[in-house]
Amino acid sequence: MLRALKPRSKVAIIGGLPGSINAKARSDGYREAIASAILTLTALAWGDWEREPGRAAAHRKQLSQPARLSQSAGTHHDQCINLQR
Repeated sequence: MLRALKPRSKVAIIGGLPGSINAKARSDGYREAIASAILTLTALAWGDWEREPGRAAAHRKQLSQPARLSQSAGTHHDQCINLQR
């Protein structure tokens, strides 16, 4: 995913449970990858490892962004929802 984006593209992360050590480790890994790819992380939202809470969090974050996101990523397969229009 990161290779397909241009430098300074805007991305967001939808994580699992905010207090979960696994969710923190995954979001930390995504942040490192985003930074090394010279991308801009615009939002981090929590989706509780579930599809619908992840979708709702993603839409809230996307709607609150003044500029369209280039890509969104979920930290769990049920949350990997493409929000590009």
